[in-house]
Amino acid sequence: MADPVIQTEDQDWAAICASAELGDEEMLTARVGEWQILMVRSGDGLSAFNDCCPHQSARLSTGRLRRGAIMCPLHGARFDIGSGRCVGAGYAPLLRMPIRERNGIIEVAPPQRSPAPDEIPKDA
Repeated sequence: MADPVIQTEDQDWAAICASAELGDEEMLTARVGEWQILMVRSGDGLSAFNDCCPHQSARLSTGRLRRGAIMCPLHGARFDIGSGRCVGAGYAPLLRMPIRERNGIIEVAPPQRSPAPDEIPKDA
């Protein structure tokens, strides 16, 4: 079960796409402000993360989604799609963002700050 992401009324929600654009067991990326966002839909629901591996800043969206985990394309670390926790290695968890579906639209609330240098994905 995923750790809850606290949602508050003062968050700035960004409409990303129609709900139908993100199928089950699929990943989709979007940019909101300075944030690169990776969204995942699975049987457990929707999750949104910063599209950046905490190990070496690889863009996770270029990796694979497999058995409930996002696999880093650079070093193969696996991150649980519900919680963002690293599975089987000691890397930091992914930065999770609040995500919701309203009226057939997927919305994400990215942090209300700029990403730190190590939170910006490096393009391969």
